[in-house]
Amino acid sequence: MPDHSREPKEIKRDKVASGEALKPGYNWSRQIPAHGHSAVDFEERVNFRRLHDYRLARARQALAGSQLGSVLCFDNNNIRYLTSTVIGEWSRDKMCRFALLTGNGEPWLWDFGSAAVHHRLYSPWLPRDHCLAGMVGLRGIAGASISAPGPLNPTANTYYNVSPLDDMSPEAAESFLREYNDWTLQILNIHEAIPGHYTQLMHANKSPSLVPAVFANGSMIEGWAVYGEKMMLDAGYGGGEPEMWLMWMKWNLRSVLNTILDYEIQTMNLSREDAIRMMTREAFQEDTEATEKWRRASLTQVQLTSYFNGYTEITR
Repeated sequence: MPDHSREPKEIKRDKVASGEALKPGYNWSRQIPAHGHSAVDFEERVNFRRLHDYRLARARQALAGSQLGSVLCFDNNNIRYLTSTVIGEWSRDKMCRFALLTGNGEPWLWDFGSAAVHHRLYSPWLPRDHCLAGMVGLRGIAGASISAPGPLNPTANTYYNVSPLDDMSPEAAESFLREYNDWTLQILNIHEAIPGHYTQLMHANKSPSLVPAVFANGSMIEGWAVYGEKMMLDAGYGGGEPEMWLMWMKWNLRSVLNTILDYEIQTMNLSREDAIRMMTREAFQEDTEATEKWRRASLTQVQLTSYFNGYTEITR
């Protein structure tokens, strides 16, 4: 556990939109000290703190030259540029984290609760009180998810995020728990953890090339997790219990319906009423699951199609 007593009380850096932080040039009069990106204690290679300050100074310069007083970012690339934080490729097309830059102030970051704790511990270039848990109103983006470390920091912690039930009515919570019953939760853990996302993303970080690891294929990530569910049941997990297979069939039907749902919302103006009717009557989903899925499908795009698309590509 890091010793927070040794952290500086105040983060000091060039807050004006000019100065040393804005100079991108490397001292080309000397040789590059070493090839590679690995940091060492005996020479300076990649100066990541200088990179952080340069990016933030450029953002402040652009903001000062605009007619805006602040900028609110939802795109993962822009969030990373402002805050030098990232939680994994899976969140690229989900508007569930955001960053705010106001004038010459330090960036504010709202993220998953566990990710916010991670940033407070391991991102000391951000003020600790600026790393906050995301708004409750954004719950429903995903009932459960994995926040895995990226290829540039492969040994960092992996977080298993689960949406709480504390803001649900007793009826909605009961509906949610009927959807995620004892058998479905086992399939969910196969999908999110082992041999699903946790296993796949851990091995992806071992790629000899950073390119496929950094620019991961979202369909293959979700497709592998869906494939892993049936692979485990085919291998004997669950002892062939009919309840387990029935829940897997319902779960797999969800992957198909996710694609239809996303397509019809984005291109055919599918209404909320028709979407929930389709989920509850044709895919046998509980009311709470259907309501939360509508919220997710309304705030994101394309990602819901990746489950069926990736699974189909793997199994064809």
